Amino acid sequence: MSLGSDVTARKSARPWLGRRLPLVFLLFGVGLFALVLSRLDLTAILSHLRRAGWMLLPAFLAFIGNLSCSAAAWYQTLEPTTRPSFPKLFAIFWAGMAINGVTPGGAAGEVLKGSLVADQAGKDEALTSLVVYNYLTAMSVLAFTALGPLPALIWLDLPGRVLAGLFGVAACFGVVLLGLRLLLRKGLAGRALSLVARLPFVRIDNIEQKRKRAEQVDARVWEYRRRRPGAFRRMILFALLVRVCMTLELYFFLLALMPERSALWLAAFALLAQSASQLIGWIGVLVPGRVGVMESGVAGVFALLGLDPTVGMSAALLRRVRKLTAIGIGLLIGTALGAKRGRAQRDA
Repeated sequence: MSLGSDVTARKSARPWLGRRLPLVFLLFGVGLFALVLSRLDLTAILSHLRRAGWMLLPAFLAFIGNLSCSAAAWYQTLEPTTRPSFPKLFAIFWAGMAINGVTPGGAAGEVLKGSLVADQAGKDEALTSLVVYNYLTAMSVLAFTALGPLPALIWLDLPGRVLAGLFGVAACFGVVLLGLRLLLRKGLAGRALSLVARLPFVRIDNIEQKRKRAEQVDARVWEYRRRRPGAFRRMILFALLVRVCMTLELYFFLLALMPERSALWLAAFALLAQSASQLIGWIGVLVPGRVGVMESGVAGVFALLGLDPTVGMSAALLRRVRKLTAIGIGLLIGTALGAKRGRAQRDA
């Protein structure tokens, strides 16, 4: 085979690999789940699931609280004069969450949310609000993940090396987010667009005009706190309440799975387990829905902490059931929103 034909073959293979890469990661997650499950007591897991299954209802209510606070946080980043009503934004957020849940990386759901909000608020406002929301949410996630192990030091008798490891990983993410903060302050959108435009296989029309728009977005991100301090504080509050609702959901499952533990112990452990789950979610970000990775990771965390891994696996499986239910409802909402948008565009 000649050099030219070899290069051509590799170029033609890249799209094939790109389309199938999510499937490869999904199979990895499923394989990991099967391997971990084969080493656990399946009978014990089924017993745990039967005992704790009734907790799916209060856990789902905690998820609704999580979703409501998330939508409320996003709502605060939009300009009051152009933003959609909160019920509509809540529906859009749920639909976007569902799309993120079935696609790797979580970008497709953000595109859906941005496009639906842009119909009323405008493209620039939709983009700015999503950048502000995701950035400040990431900061709140980091703070919660870093502080989550602290109650464990007070109320839980757990291995110190595990707690040190959690703090270490959270610190690493803190460095990354600090770097992103500095880049954003220096004009992340404009710099990123300039970098992409230099790539040999990318062609961007009207690059100067688009760069100016990107710089305007950067400026509006940093103006948000100064122009709307009240909205900024409410946004931070709602973002933190999201983490509380997520911890509460896990607490409900642990309450049924570990009845021998006190309520205070379970609350402290739920904070720790939620922090660990967040780290596992970051590690498995390329696996669609974190299928298999989350369940195996939570079971592993329980084993590292000297607890029954079948309890961790059961809690993760119950959370998976709740998540699949929420995704199904969100996809139905997204379908309805898309159909309504299509009718409106045809009528226009």
